[in-house]
Amino acid sequence: MHLSVVLLCLALEVAGLVCLPLQGHNSRRVNESRAKIEMLIKTTLFHISQDLSQVPHKYCTSHTPLTQLCCITGLATIWCSLGDLEEGLKGSVYQQVYEDVSGMRTWVQTLSQAKDCPPLNKKDEWASNTAKQSLVEGKKYMEALNLNRDKLKIC
Repeated sequence: MHLSVVLLCLALEVAGLVCLPLQGHNSRRVNESRAKIEMLIKTTLFHISQDLSQVPHKYCTSHTPLTQLCCITGLATIWCSLGDLEEGLKGSVYQQVYEDVSGMRTWVQTLSQAKDCPPLNKKDEWASNTAKQSLVEGKKYMEALNLNRDKLKIC
């Protein structure tokens, strides 16, 4: 079993993907995860901007207070907020943004595990929104997250 896991990790490394350890602090792996998340923030902002350019202006307002959107204190709050955005975009026409957010959430969880942070638990804080509202919230959140990338260093 152990050999098959090692071979799988080696195959993923060769394919250009990263097989991060489930536990233990490894600064190279942590830095790689953080870099992937930072890249996904910018990519997601680009995809959201493209999608919002096709949305009528009346939908470009959010009903969620900005204080909830921008509660970025560390990996745990980032993971929860991304989960809320992911939920709001699930099954919508904004599939690329959904995949970006879902992938970023996975990388945040991986980074959290690599840093030996406490387990991440989802809290149901936000009301459900339409996909268009989630897209607008996602844009605001990604902009705030881009400005607060240093919070990726905090559990």
